[in-house]
Amino acid sequence: MKKVTLGRVLARSFFLQAAWNYIGHQNLGYTSAIWPALEEIHGAGTPDLTRAAVRNLASFNTQPHLSGPIIGALLRAEEAGPSGGFSPERLDRFRLALTTAFAAIGDGFFWNGLLPALAVVGTFGALRGSLAGAVIFWIMFNMVHVVIRVGGFWQGYRRGLDVARALDRWQLPAVSFRIRYFTAGALGVLSAWILAPLIGSRPYNEIGLAGAATALLVSGGAWLIRHRLPVEVLWYGIPVGLSLGYALIGYTDG
Repeated sequence: MKKVTLGRVLARSFFLQAAWNYIGHQNLGYTSAIWPALEEIHGAGTPDLTRAAVRNLASFNTQPHLSGPIIGALLRAEEAGPSGGFSPERLDRFRLALTTAFAAIGDGFFWNGLLPALAVVGTFGALRGSLAGAVIFWIMFNMVHVVIRVGGFWQGYRRGLDVARALDRWQLPAVSFRIRYFTAGALGVLSAWILAPLIGSRPYNEIGLAGAATALLVSGGAWLIRHRLPVEVLWYGIPVGLSLGYALIGYTDG
């Protein structure tokens, strides 16, 4: 397939979610993205093109930031066609297998790993009254997802059926797990930063108690994450706990 065509597909794939719907999910965005490739494979205005478009309008639902390898691999299979061992039925099964597996991996990495971690980093900047945290959050998240999306697309097209092996080399589940540990630690540091002004010039025993509580919070959060507690629970639970602690401190002082 021409590189120009592949480049057009890649560019259009960034709008995968543009026509999301409750019936086919991302099917319209997916079919629109691969349309230049379908025209090159089946010929513009041909009955084969119509049949291919209708077939690809079936439900398509996956993690959008990890859609690059899927689209690349499916293009390779579409290009191979029945003569290359990919009947329409096998193409449908291949697409379902890829979208399901990559959705699970992508959600774990992006939504449960990268996004909460960068949100904590951004919060540090917000507490200082600076926009730097928001800028860092925006740049880093988009940098990671664009690199994975673009690099994955070319890997998927080159490897075809072996795209899963290429993804396995990235070790996204393991990376996500490490990121979640970082998030737990960063939340502990953030908690200490928030509590420090509340402690002020209090006696050393109270400061030591606050430090021990923070350490317990960090280690407890890491233990809970290791046992599959969603990091979002910590993300929302810690501020609630801090608010209650602040209210308790105010109550005892009164």
